[in-house]
Amino acid sequence: MIRRAFLLIVLLTAFNTNAFARLDQFSVPKPDFSGSWELVRSESRIETPYGLAGLRNSAPTQLYIQQNSSQTLILTTRHPGAVSRSYQFNGQTWLLAIEGDPTKLLMSSRIRGLSLITTGAGRVAGETVNLQEVLTMGADGRTLTLRVTTTRPSGAATNTLIYKRASRNQPPLAN
Repeated sequence: MIRRAFLLIVLLTAFNTNAFARLDQFSVPKPDFSGSWELVRSESRIETPYGLAGLRNSAPTQLYIQQNSSQTLILTTRHPGAVSRSYQFNGQTWLLAIEGDPTKLLMSSRIRGLSLITTGAGRVAGETVNLQEVLTMGADGRTLTLRVTTTRPSGAATNTLIYKRASRNQPPLAN
């Protein structure tokens, strides 16, 4: 009887502390977007000059993404005067809404499979603007799709940008 009680206590304690589980068993792996990316203009669809405010171009020819272990992602370009965009996985951050306007929207980000989905809404230049950015890693790890939808009272427009991973021989991004 004492043996059974002792065994029951040991088993309950082990299950309660997940002693039998691998450390990563209960966490879903996050996609790694980091690297240098080149726009494939022929595969991309650009409908609007809006989107990716601060990067000085709604469809940058090159993107540079840094991602750290705390799940912060920084997206930038080599364009002079570009302002980096920073995203916090499953968190919130302030991002420029429309190029040329200093208004920032509070954006919420979440991971869904191989995608980072970021959404926000607010008033820009007297009108309501909804912004959604979906960054998706291809299953092969070599293709990145960035879909930016800007919705204004006049309607919605979506830029679908397709990027391919750049060669590893490119010079590193300057700080």
